[in-house]
Amino acid sequence: MFVDLAPLQANNPMFDENILASTQELLKIGGVLYSVPHWARKGPTGGNNVWMYDKRLYEAAGSPELKTLEDLYAYAKYVKDNIPTTKEGLPTIAFAGGNNNDAYNVLTNAFYRSFGGPNQAADHTARIDGKMQSVLRDPEYRKAVMELNRWFREGLMLDTQFTDTNDQMVEKFVAGRTALLYYDFSQDSINRFRQILMDNYPDDSYELVVDPVYPPAEGVTHVYADEKPTIGWNVLCITTKAKQPQRIFDFFSYMLSKEGSIDMMYGPPGDWYKELDAEGNPILLIPEAEQSTAEKDRIGAWYWSFCSHSDNVDITKFAVNAMQPPEKQDWVITQQSDILTPIMFVTDEYVGLNLTIDQLSDLGIERTLCDEQYQAELPKILMAPTAEKAEELYDALLKFHDDHSFADVEAAYDARHQEIVAMQGFSAYDK
Repeated sequence: MFVDLAPLQANNPMFDENILASTQELLKIGGVLYSVPHWARKGPTGGNNVWMYDKRLYEAAGSPELKTLEDLYAYAKYVKDNIPTTKEGLPTIAFAGGNNNDAYNVLTNAFYRSFGGPNQAADHTARIDGKMQSVLRDPEYRKAVMELNRWFREGLMLDTQFTDTNDQMVEKFVAGRTALLYYDFSQDSINRFRQILMDNYPDDSYELVVDPVYPPAEGVTHVYADEKPTIGWNVLCITTKAKQPQRIFDFFSYMLSKEGSIDMMYGPPGDWYKELDAEGNPILLIPEAEQSTAEKDRIGAWYWSFCSHSDNVDITKFAVNAMQPPEKQDWVITQQSDILTPIMFVTDEYVGLNLTIDQLSDLGIERTLCDEQYQAELPKILMAPTAEKAEELYDALLKFHDDHSFADVEAAYDARHQEIVAMQGFSAYDK
């Protein structure tokens, strides 16, 4: 039902100029490439979940060092014990994370990272001791989960952390109630959580913890930042019903290029810019911070187009933003370019591991049971009333995985993982 892209590629080199050969190999089915990747990349750029602090509450707590996980705990504990309300009389929240129905996963990942754990792959697996395993088997993951449970038992998180909707959480953020926050800071480009807070309270803000961005637990010497796969996160295909597949392919290839990225982000030359600098980046006539949404819509500017190339979008917007005076620069873009991008890394070793098992096979069904049990039980572990109960529930969850053939899932993932590592020539998690 899909068109083989090879004949189309032969007529247009632009696709191959922007999509790595290794990325194309990962996308092939039976040796044939049918897919144009969306948000593919060659290098690491961007940034999302980070630790942040509320400026007013942080200063009220004495502006303590936030260099370790223990420092973060001490700051949150101080706010809970000594700063019960904001200046406006609203109850403070010592610590919170965003909630998109997987806050439990986001927060355990944050703590696992601080204990030196790797980033996770599909179905809560990761490269641990040289092979793909459930993170539940890693003693450092257990420590991370138990530490997060301690924070909950000591009242540093609200009882509603895992039941509030994302909108309900954002309502708390914009009121300046949250002292310490682990959240996707790039959401300020969408829900404007930081900008609304600053509009409401000009003396307040959310600022990133930056030294380091991901504070380690005591004794941990290396913390992994975010990884980015070259393959992106979605694909577009051309069906055999297309009357002019070459034109469709050429258009997709153009969208992946730097020229196409500029046209989609800033429109064609004339309105928002008239010329490019020596590096081929638009010289804006009006800083983005002063450009209204209505005017951007009129020009047709759109960052989030299908399809796009992460490098060409990010590197271009970083450069355009850097041309502006500091007071006119976009906060999210500046943090991404100056703080997050330099510490990120690229690896494809986790790509498509879950595709090695047919979801309708017996093992696929067992895997689904394990995933559903994980989703149901992990919040209960994090909210357990005692450390002993948390350990008991953790052991039961691990046993559930063992009783439902998860060792076979791990073996299948590890075999595919080794193939990808051999193809790309390294594992980012080899120590």
